[in-house]
Amino acid sequence: MKKLQRVQAPPYCVSLCLSTGCNLQCSFCGINSVQLSGADKKSFMTVRTATRIAKAIADAGWTCRLEFGAYGESTLNPNWSEIIHIFRKYNPKNQIMMLTNGGGFLSGDVTESIMRFFEAGGTKLGLEHYLHVKIFDKIMTRLDRSKFEQEGIPILNYPENKNGNPHLKDGKRCLILVTDLTENSNGTHSTIINMAGSAGPLDHKRQDQRCAHPFRKIIFRSNGEVPVCCNDWMGEYKVSNINEERDIEKIWNSKEFEAARHFLYHGLRNELRPCYGCNAMTYRNGLLPDGKGVEELPLPTPAMKRLVKKITEGGPTKKLTAKAVEYTKNNLPDKFKDQWRKVKFLRK
Repeated sequence: MKKLQRVQAPPYCVSLCLSTGCNLQCSFCGINSVQLSGADKKSFMTVRTATRIAKAIADAGWTCRLEFGAYGESTLNPNWSEIIHIFRKYNPKNQIMMLTNGGGFLSGDVTESIMRFFEAGGTKLGLEHYLHVKIFDKIMTRLDRSKFEQEGIPILNYPENKNGNPHLKDGKRCLILVTDLTENSNGTHSTIINMAGSAGPLDHKRQDQRCAHPFRKIIFRSNGEVPVCCNDWMGEYKVSNINEERDIEKIWNSKEFEAARHFLYHGLRNELRPCYGCNAMTYRNGLLPDGKGVEELPLPTPAMKRLVKKITEGGPTKKLTAKAVEYTKNNLPDKFKDQWRKVKFLRK
């Protein structure tokens, strides 16, 4: 009798990259590994790709949070509000959250631009205050708070107000003013991580700890590609692509995802590029892999090890910066160095 394939519980979050690239170059961000400056060319998720993802989520019946803001600044995408509307159209019960530095709001009426998010069906909009730039201050100077009061949309400061947690799944609309990451001492935006060596030097303090990311979150790049994790800025571990495989549940339960889960369930970060030297911390890891802590996963099989080696043997698929060399390439052990031999680098 053929052994039934294990089925992973649906993710808590679908993360979506509307823009590959950002108008900023924050020192604590993984953008430093793949972008030389905020003026670099950006690429955007198309309406077609967004529609495929939105339909796939609806077909799977997932009611998890839809989170916009990975790998770049969402509001730079000229179709960002249309895409939000598409996700709301196909997924009426899902919370839709977007984190933004607000760069795209400054090109027109700030109040109208922000209100477009809510009119399109968005739930929580987190406006991040970065002290080293003036975008936030410019937005607040031009923002008409009375318009939000009229629409019953509160403006909350986070982490001062816990109800302003952008990840809070309560279905309530709100505009959230998020304190600069470097100033936060509590809340979900208070921890700076090295993003697997993309945002800072390799760090092994959590090398033996489990990581819940591939158990609870699936991410789509702007071109529809699915990496193993939101910290894989360099493109080292491709799972699939929605433009190649339309069934999101097949992607979520693919052998590529499942192999990574077996490694990370046992805390084998040092055996899995790009998890080697990643200091990301996830919570309630005792509840893996099924969300209740009932199931157990065995150690990775020889077949899983071969698959992981095959996926990562070509090294990063993105062109990298000198920071990526400094943080990661120069500090890899021999077992991973061969994977980086053909790496292409960005030149100033």
